[in-house]
Amino acid sequence: MRFLLVNEHPIIIYALRCLLKDAFSDAAKIDTTTGEKMPEHLKKGHYDFLILAISESNSSRSLSLLSAARRKAPKLGIIAYSSHNAPCLALAALERGANGYVCKLSEHTLIIEAINSLKTGEKFCDPTINLLAGLSHPWHSLSDAEQEVLLSLAEGQNLESVAKRYNSHYKTIAARKYNALRKLGVSPSIGVREYLFSQGLDYLITN
Repeated sequence: MRFLLVNEHPIIIYALRCLLKDAFSDAAKIDTTTGEKMPEHLKKGHYDFLILAISESNSSRSLSLLSAARRKAPKLGIIAYSSHNAPCLALAALERGANGYVCKLSEHTLIIEAINSLKTGEKFCDPTINLLAGLSHPWHSLSDAEQEVLLSLAEGQNLESVAKRYNSHYKTIAARKYNALRKLGVSPSIGVREYLFSQGLDYLITN
């Protein structure tokens, strides 16, 4: 089996290498790289599995890399792993082409279970994650306009600039904000950006 590990932290890479070598006697190749250099590795080498770390500070970029890997190698077994066990983030990774999702805080043997599942053609999701909770998250009850307002605020804009951006009245944008927060059950005193990070929805923030 041939593995490509994408992670920025040498300690994590070392631990994964040891784990894979111990678990799979046929692990003939274990390459490592960064997200920036991942496309080049996929272009030059043939791999059976890609183990991609989801960045804590920029999950949007990590998911973009995941999507790019899936387009480049349709048959590649992709496992996303993250320190975040939010159902929404796991769903987003699976929807973008991951075959498996594992939380870094879970038992280290789960990454092996995930690989074995992928070998049989099955998908794998960390059992600590409730994907149904992600599907029923109140974020999905918001209108497109309400989501756009909250995401604009999370990216650092204020209500006035959002109103100008969408050529709307200030009161209209303010109403969308408070209606959205009401649906989410979030107090207006809580920062929108912080809320999205806590729910694993920060991948929606592009700036």
